[in-house]
Amino acid sequence: MQEQRGAVGTEKSESGDDGLDRVYRQVLRTHLREDTGELPYSGRLVDLGIDSLATVQLLIDVEEAFGIFFPDELVTAKTFNTIGSLRSVIETLVDEKGRERGDSA
Repeated sequence: MQEQRGAVGTEKSESGDDGLDRVYRQVLRTHLREDTGELPYSGRLVDLGIDSLATVQLLIDVEEAFGIFFPDELVTAKTFNTIGSLRSVIETLVDEKGRERGDSA
């Protein structure tokens, strides 16, 4: 069972990594069949072993980790094509959630 996490901000750390990216990669790694080391944004999720069933579970885990909800129009092959395409959608949804709550970016 995965640990429940709240919504994550996008503050940059000194290493250039941010909280959103760190949590995203942590969630993503739980769905990989084996540790592939580096996860480039251009990496296709299907090439990493994320099949249709794993995509559904990944979607659920991402929603829980970031406290967001994917509207139906974003649950597409384009969204779940690459590590970067999914991360971009997550960042947009997290930013929208922050604006709705009145948080500063």
